[in-house]
Amino acid sequence: LQDNANGTTVYTLTGAASTSLTVATVQTLMLTGFDRNAIDALVTIARSRSSTFISLAAGFIQDASNNPSVAIPLSSGVQAAYFVVDGVNPSLLSPSLDMNANTLTLEFSKVIDATTLAVQGITIQSQASANSSTL
Repeated sequence: LQDNANGTTVYTLTGAASTSLTVATVQTLMLTGFDRNAIDALVTIARSRSSTFISLAAGFIQDASNNPSVAIPLSSGVQAAYFVVDGVNPSLLSPSLDMNANTLTLEFSKVIDATTLAVQGITIQSQASANSSTL
């Protein structure tokens, strides 16, 4: 996966599972959580169709006659024909407050951009729904 046809920023998948038929002309892959988070953390890649290109190693897959696939080098990446923008909002999974270390740790469902953090939006409460003290 790369951000343009010349591969200024690239990411190589570490794993995926095919969700397609065993023998077919189209293969759909389910990205691993690790790969999805790593791609999300790269701010110049896979943000739109214009920043989503694919390069392939020679022989990364074979046809039904065991002929290896042809390479698509980083210098000639193929633009994604279709791209769906990430529209899923991050949600808080697990907050942890350590009063000894003076730290509040927030674990989210997906990669977040810490530079957008607005601490005024965080409220610490004594109960799930009660009077609160704002941080």
